[in-house]
Amino acid sequence: MDNTIKKRLGQYFSGSKVANLLVDICAPTCFDRVIDPMAGIGDMLDASIQYGVPSANVCGIEIDPVAGMKCKEKISSGKVFIGDAFSLEPYSFFERKAWDLVITNPPYVRYQSIGNYEGGGFVLKNATEIRHSLSKIVNTLEHLSDEEKACFQKIIRNYSGLSDLAVPAWILCAALTKHDGQLAMVVPESWISRDYALIIKYMLLKFFDIKFIVEDMNSVWFPDALVKTNLLVAKRVKFRSSILDIGDAKYKYIRLNSGLAGETSLIEKLSYNGQNGYKAFRSLVYSGNDVSMDGFELKHITMSDFISEMTASPVFDKLLSKLEPRSQSISATTIPKELRDVIGEDFLPCKLADIRSWGFQVGQGLRTGANKFFYAKVVKTEGDIDYLAVDSIFGNKIIPVSHRYSLPVFRYQSELSDSYVISNEMLSHRLLYIQEDFFTVYGTLQNPSDAPLYKHITEAEQMTIYSGGKATRFPELTAVKPNIRPANSSGNSRQRFWFMLPELAKRHVPQLCISRVNYKNVKCCLIAQDGIVVDANFSTLWTDSEDKRKVYALFAVMNSLLIRAYLELIATVMGGGALKIEASHIRRLLLPFPTEETISSLFMLGKRFAECNPTERGIVQSEIDRLVMRLVTGIADPQNQCGKLQAFLHSKINARQR
Repeated sequence: MDNTIKKRLGQYFSGSKVANLLVDICAPTCFDRVIDPMAGIGDMLDASIQYGVPSANVCGIEIDPVAGMKCKEKISSGKVFIGDAFSLEPYSFFERKAWDLVITNPPYVRYQSIGNYEGGGFVLKNATEIRHSLSKIVNTLEHLSDEEKACFQKIIRNYSGLSDLAVPAWILCAALTKHDGQLAMVVPESWISRDYALIIKYMLLKFFDIKFIVEDMNSVWFPDALVKTNLLVAKRVKFRSSILDIGDAKYKYIRLNSGLAGETSLIEKLSYNGQNGYKAFRSLVYSGNDVSMDGFELKHITMSDFISEMTASPVFDKLLSKLEPRSQSISATTIPKELRDVIGEDFLPCKLADIRSWGFQVGQGLRTGANKFFYAKVVKTEGDIDYLAVDSIFGNKIIPVSHRYSLPVFRYQSELSDSYVISNEMLSHRLLYIQEDFFTVYGTLQNPSDAPLYKHITEAEQMTIYSGGKATRFPELTAVKPNIRPANSSGNSRQRFWFMLPELAKRHVPQLCISRVNYKNVKCCLIAQDGIVVDANFSTLWTDSEDKRKVYALFAVMNSLLIRAYLELIATVMGGGALKIEASHIRRLLLPFPTEETISSLFMLGKRFAECNPTERGIVQSEIDRLVMRLVTGIADPQNQCGKLQAFLHSKINARQR
């Protein structure tokens, strides 16, 4: 199939192994009516038929005509509509608007990037059209009560414009599920952690009981996508006026190792209760107890834990105020259950606080939009001049640049070596931070000594470069164009050019940072000097507080055993075993409550941790770990808990690196 179209549509076809496993969890009957609204080549529908659903009972919708024809061939007498699921036509074609099982692998692609695409014999709606069409579809669904329709309409109006196309796909599938029916979705693990997925979790709590979540432990089910995958199955229930009405409900969380897969299925080598393969899997999923064995595990998770982790996001209260204006704020009160299972149930809500309570904000480092121009390597420094080796696309050129326009920048983890503290001396890269004072009001150079830099700028803007496979020039780059600004006619502002980056924000020159992509141990770095710029490869933390002890205190907490294990659970595992930590993950963390005594104790340890040599670091690290554990549990001597947590952390790191 056309790779360009697949990329446009976010197509990662399920394949028979994933489809068979998901259908088996759903266990549809011969009486069930089944639909896949994003059917692709029909893997889910074919698996349903193989399970025993009559082909006449299955329906599919697929916008790509090539994939749609393959789907038609696969499901024989089933009905396939080749067209847009976000339109009314397919539901008239099927003469049905509610199904016993709605099962799909939705497209995971930013729908902003595919809007109004025409090609391959189909047209893709833009974001506004999708939202509008989704609203129209919901209004036609007779199985929904007025109250349910009103809730869906609020969800449709308020889902984030930053969402994947999968978010409106989720909403569509949920709305098409009949009462007592099942919703079954293939989802990337990031659906758990992304802020824009909060509205989907809210929708599930209002309309569904989650029954199963099955995790691909080693990110192998979709090798082309390079992400860890979850399978989710939920049952449509009576509409809940409040998400807190879920009571003591639980769902089963199952993790499967890649070693269980074989030629015929993802669980071919699974053995449990004297059974193998699918029989063993069915015995496992209906077990009433937690199970942990080589290659797989099952845990029963309470929905109160699901709600608590969801509400840990700082944006949740804001979202809830839009969806349910009369609701009270629902605050997260505890850390993930998996951590509590390791250490015990001794975490006290009154001892926990999010990072905002510490007075810190979280963001992302600098994204220049043209790194090959804005970044250079320092060769030597003489006085207030840096001699910079610019990118190889400009040839082997070294130019003298005044310190006014040459700022130290932290770009890569490798620059740290074994250190946790970033200083100017260890940084080999510089940022060309050229501002309006480069020119006089008459447009001439402010300082003649800047002539070599100006010559470099002139040569750069005339160069032909390649971006996204297309020939262009630096001033034409999408991310650079906003730098350009004409002079204000009143004289209040001067002209700005493509090579003049916007004024640096606090997130670009933070006090702490954490690499966004981590291959082994996660570590938080302390910025030792003011004025060091941090690249977008890092999530950044900063505070306006006058109490600078908090910087060292938070530095200690973020490098504690507890927080590193916490991040292993809530951050996103990528292909190749890397752990991706976004600002949204850091905002979800619950930390020791920052009392005066806590800040003082952690400050001393954080300062020692920053200043000690590598041989002493392990001793200070252990003191930090014990103090943090004591603060959040109240246990006087948490040595045993720290040991268990250390083993747990190692197991998580090893599991994602297999």
